[in-house]
Amino acid sequence: MHLGPPWVPTDRRLHEREDILAYLRALVDVMDKAKIDLALIVLLDEDWFRTGAGENLFKICRAQPWKERLYFCAMFDIFRSFETDEILECVSRAHSLGVKAVKIHPVIQRITRQDFAKILSLAKKAEELGMFLVIYSFSDNLNCYDNTGLEIISYLAARTKVPLVVAHAGGIDFSRAVFLARKFPQILIELSYFIKLNDVLNLKSLVLWAIESLGAERLVYASDHPYIEAASCKRLVLEMLESIKLDKGEISMIMGENALKLLKVND
Repeated sequence: MHLGPPWVPTDRRLHEREDILAYLRALVDVMDKAKIDLALIVLLDEDWFRTGAGENLFKICRAQPWKERLYFCAMFDIFRSFETDEILECVSRAHSLGVKAVKIHPVIQRITRQDFAKILSLAKKAEELGMFLVIYSFSDNLNCYDNTGLEIISYLAARTKVPLVVAHAGGIDFSRAVFLARKFPQILIELSYFIKLNDVLNLKSLVLWAIESLGAERLVYASDHPYIEAASCKRLVLEMLESIKLDKGEISMIMGENALKLLKVND
């Protein structure tokens, strides 16, 4: 099987449902069909670890034969100042259960520049715990020159050493993501959903330029399944990397090894 792991965002409100096990089994089936060993499951709700839902999730997973194939990334509502200490305790509790990363999603969480200082407290807690941040940074709007995700990454990178993953490679702002990664060594660029921009951008040239600028160790394959189906995304990314004449070692780094290091799988 191929290593992966792709980012796999979950349905909203999943923590309130009674079919969590069936949902996870379906994701594992998708991984099997795509020949992917591991996946980072992104929990797209902020209440998983404010309730007992997070503990229940890990209890379910630990009883399954595929328990070591799923890793988790969680969102937290850090935006009400009077609850900051409580939320940071939730982060610690999530980490103690096995959560590896924190997801920041400027669109879902309606983040503005006024929230950046609050996000910094979350980033510092993640750094303290040895976690990393995955920050949604996609844009495909040619009429908009703002990319809040990249602004957050720039803000955090100047103030912490926590690893920062540019989710969806910045979209049409890919070059800005690369320039940021040049300046700050803790930034990695992941390619999920970015592959969908092939009709807008010359992806092969851009990815080759990024590798020449940063090295293959700074790019991470991801699929963003189900928004782009896992097996299809894996095939398209592999075809692109092979077409720009990368060697097998560089392809292996991008398609799995870099993510495994980020997740500390072999530590």
